[in-house]
Amino acid sequence: MESIEERLLTVCNDRDHGSHWIVREAISILYDLATEKTSSPEESMQRLYDAAQKLVRSHPAMAALAGATKRILDTPGGLSEKAASAARLREEVDSATEHIAEYACPVLQGTLMTHSLSGTVLDVLVACKAQIERVIVLEGRPRYEGRTLAQLLVKQGNVKVTLITDAQADIFLSQCQAVVVGADTVLANGDVINKAGTAL
Repeated sequence: MESIEERLLTVCNDRDHGSHWIVREAISILYDLATEKTSSPEESMQRLYDAAQKLVRSHPAMAALAGATKRILDTPGGLSEKAASAARLREEVDSATEHIAEYACPVLQGTLMTHSLSGTVLDVLVACKAQIERVIVLEGRPRYEGRTLAQLLVKQGNVKVTLITDAQADIFLSQCQAVVVGADTVLANGDVINKAGTAL
């Protein structure tokens, strides 16, 4: 089993997972730091704040991560109150994808396109697969996250998947009823911060 420090390093260095996974893992790490009994309360609190700072610095474009850590740290009280806040927040994050799928399924039909690898997008596409004819997945260079997403969709069964290069997006776009992407951040004006190439 990985130590908290190893898990923290993994999340800080992660460039493959989407915002949902990173935020959930970060919340779990902060919860574990707030509940561990190996240090004094003062040392544990300092470790909690240090870890939160490292997490936010490692993914500066993820507003959800900054918001989650701030919510936990700003909870009045000591470690037990911050742990309870983290536990509640983790439950909210876990149920968020279900709510997104409920909202999205009525409009996601036919042929769809997606870019990169988003756990939320994967979960939504799987939840809506009965009405999806095909998913066109951009491979997501240079790390090729789209290939992973395509493989995961194929494993779900009953979803026809076409993997294309990023440069082919314009060619296939006219066949799509919608483009579904994840986002690290959605700005107040509606702009999205996500993997390079999302705007294709």
